[in-house]
Amino acid sequence: MEGHRDVVVHGPLNLISILDLWRDIQGKKGSAEDSSILAPQSISYRATSPLYAGDEYRVVLQEGDMGVSHVQIVGPGDVVAMKAEIRS
Repeated sequence: MEGHRDVVVHGPLNLISILDLWRDIQGKKGSAEDSSILAPQSISYRATSPLYAGDEYRVVLQEGDMGVSHVQIVGPGDVVAMKAEIRS
């Protein structure tokens, strides 16, 4: 556990949650017939605080201009655990 209070959720697993939400939102826009094959042009992300196994969290997506979406994983205490920028 390397000094953490519990098991830390692996960052790429958090990224999957971010991409799942982005894909679901983009699919509802009708940008592809099958939303399961949607892929972003690029993504950058950064873990900013640990998220522990069993923590409740929410994934928040805000669409910006020119096909750029900003996404955050917000954990307990409204602490941002990960942030990402996705280009469509």
